[in-house]
Amino acid sequence: MLKSSLGSDALNLPKKHHDLIKNSLPIEPGESLTSPSVRLALSTEFVNRYPLPNHVYLMQIIQEAKNGFRRLFGADFVELRPLSATTANLLAFLSLTEYEDTIMALKLADGGHRSWNEGGVMEYVRGLRLRPLPFESENMRVATDAAVKEIVEVKPRLIILGADIFLFPFPVKEIAEAASQVGSTLMYDASMVLGLIGGGSFQNPLQEGAKVMTSTTAKTFSGPQGGVILSSEEHSKTIEKVTAENVSNYHAQRIVAIAIALNEIEVFGAEYARQTMLNARKLASSLFERGLPVMCERTGFTQTHQVLLDCSSFGGAYNARQLLLQANIIAAPCRIPNDDGTGQRNGLVVGTQEITRVGMREQEMADVSRFIEDALTQKKTSEEIRLAVKEFRKPFQNIHYSFDEGDAYRYFESIS
Repeated sequence: MLKSSLGSDALNLPKKHHDLIKNSLPIEPGESLTSPSVRLALSTEFVNRYPLPNHVYLMQIIQEAKNGFRRLFGADFVELRPLSATTANLLAFLSLTEYEDTIMALKLADGGHRSWNEGGVMEYVRGLRLRPLPFESENMRVATDAAVKEIVEVKPRLIILGADIFLFPFPVKEIAEAASQVGSTLMYDASMVLGLIGGGSFQNPLQEGAKVMTSTTAKTFSGPQGGVILSSEEHSKTIEKVTAENVSNYHAQRIVAIAIALNEIEVFGAEYARQTMLNARKLASSLFERGLPVMCERTGFTQTHQVLLDCSSFGGAYNARQLLLQANIIAAPCRIPNDDGTGQRNGLVVGTQEITRVGMREQEMADVSRFIEDALTQKKTSEEIRLAVKEFRKPFQNIHYSFDEGDAYRYFESIS
């Protein structure tokens, strides 16, 4: 058996990681649990061995996947070659803007993604200039009237709706009307919510007026890491040309796995998305009832899979994350609007997509909130919480909303 330079069992290290996950509460909103079939497709040598005869079958799978995306999301054009959502955004920037154009989107402190903020690919590769969208910090929403007014005044080349901290729908229709008025293009980054859109439980931006939609194929979509660009017909030729010129090897086995994940969303997505969002709302209210600082109480906490906490009273987000990690609870630190600008992050965001996929429902969210409270307030020791979490997870080890049955963490069956 292979050994690493450190003397560890190289094959066994990933197994140890997945053994840890199955005994934890994985509630980081930017990750997901892929089904065994998706993982098998991703690891196949389908496109690596005998490429010529396989080419016909691969092209058929790619076409079926594109047809599925068109059908599910109402797109005219689908591009599956981007290797990530950031790559998809870069290709969209190259397709939709000129050098040093002005764009409008959320800044990092308001939950925006780094790919369209200072230091991201939009600045380094395209020299684009960001004009932040007006934002209601208390409600974590775009300030619609102020945004429309600024769009008319600024006339940006590109407007991006979407966020890393994604709690509520965006005013797509209103922004689309303003964009059309001044000749701007409206793009929507759906990376966090693609599975919720596909399940029919969240706004469909292409149907509400967005011209381009980018996304990862992971997160709530529960596929492999990768990216996708969906668009109206008017932008299809440019996006296809730019992608062909800038992506040489798109790791085609991903497309096979994406096609399976897409099929899962088509068949099981409605119930999966509905339950994921119900769990998030229940988790938020349970945390709030326990006295934890859940944000956006006035607007119902959340309408996605995410729940946002202000952890300034727990020593900041990184300290809060560490307290949770010690208890085998996995969450993500983030910026929030009231951060003091010193580099300290106070936001902690959790998500319900993965724990929903292993069968948890609203009644389990009370237990999840109790574990989080115990860890953050240190009511119990990390060892006590770890043991309680492990016991709690025992009934929740099987995959749901999938064509597969049985163990959700079936990765390394040949390793004892």
